[in-house]
Amino acid sequence: MSEDNNIPRLPASAPRPAGGAKPPGAAARPPAEAHYVKPRKKKEVETTKIHPPLLALIDVLFTLMMFFIIAARTKLAEGEIPGSLPKIGGAAAAASTTPQPITITVRPIGDGNFACQFDLDGQALTEPGQLYEILRRKQAAYGPGTADTVPVIIRPIQAARWKWVVEAFNQALRAQFKEIGFSSAG
Repeated sequence: MSEDNNIPRLPASAPRPAGGAKPPGAAARPPAEAHYVKPRKKKEVETTKIHPPLLALIDVLFTLMMFFIIAARTKLAEGEIPGSLPKIGGAAAAASTTPQPITITVRPIGDGNFACQFDLDGQALTEPGQLYEILRRKQAAYGPGTADTVPVIIRPIQAARWKWVVEAFNQALRAQFKEIGFSSAG
């Protein structure tokens, strides 16, 4: 006799236990032959968490940070010229020690304002070299050491081009004046 005959069986009409439980004393059956399983499904998929390499991410982060810090350097805006105005002291000190300021007026001439005229002490100058010569003579007249305190004021007329104002500034620097300033356009 086979082993299956030794297993007590319930008649077909007998009620079965709820939930598919086996009756008491029933032996476990050998597993039925498995159906075909594809090799792809046989592989167990490893579920591991991905850990990005932190050192590389930190390196990239600092590289980007350095790039933006260097790229965001503050620059002088175009049209700004560093200069300083004369220092203001008491009224008595200013009257006795501060020489009369040199005022250079920049006037546009001609059609389209492509040329200019520098007015200095009632003289009309059309060349920057002429302006330099007069400023050099004025500096020599003030004497050594005092030219650093003589203020030079550049006053552009409203339609004057910026390049002529810069040219007047450059000629005053070339003549070694230190106190160079600008007045509002007239």
